[in-house]
Amino acid sequence: MKNRPTFPVLRTNFWQIMKLLPLRCPQCDTWLQPQQLDVVLPCPTCKTAVYLQENGLGTLPVTCVAPQNESATTWLPFWRFYGRVHMQRDTQGGGRGGQREAAQLWGKPRHFFVPAWELPIRRAREMGSRLVSRQPNFQPFTPPEAPLFQPATLTPADAQKLLELIILTIEAQRSDWLKNLQFRLELGAPEFWLLPARPQRDDWELLPALA
Repeated sequence: MKNRPTFPVLRTNFWQIMKLLPLRCPQCDTWLQPQQLDVVLPCPTCKTAVYLQENGLGTLPVTCVAPQNESATTWLPFWRFYGRVHMQRDTQGGGRGGQREAAQLWGKPRHFFVPAWELPIRRAREMGSRLVSRQPNFQPFTPPEAPLFQPATLTPADAQKLLELIILTIEAQRSDWLKNLQFRLELGAPEFWLLPARPQRDDWELLPALA
């Protein structure tokens, strides 16, 4: 009989050896084969989003975003947060345009979509910054059947760290001379969203979506 894949979990008790958990879909019992960095992956049989955690496997509710004019063949995972950025921003010189822009952007609650699959940090910052600034009002929908998606490699905690980097990226690109920046995030619970996309060379392009 072939060896089945297992997921190693280190127990908190020092004297216990590593416990091996069977990698079966909690929904349909299909064997899973995650890559080393995968955190959330689709079951190849029932398409359930399976969340790999240290204490075992679970499932995640998924929100799909409706494509605007074409059918999506690829779906990309994002962690979505809703909340506010409380910011203190000091600049040198007399220019106040950046201060006004920052106050306008962060002065009210916003939706934050953080790319969750494995991609270069530069692309993650670009994509995350664009979505934060544009604030698309995506229209969720229920597809005829649950879609396969690119596995997520970021936990919600990692996604929040990336969000902090995205905010720093936005502020560093303003035209004024930034001297000091401090901010605090006030976020709601993370949600797992799938956005429609298509492959483009060695990258992905998000499809226009219903808003």
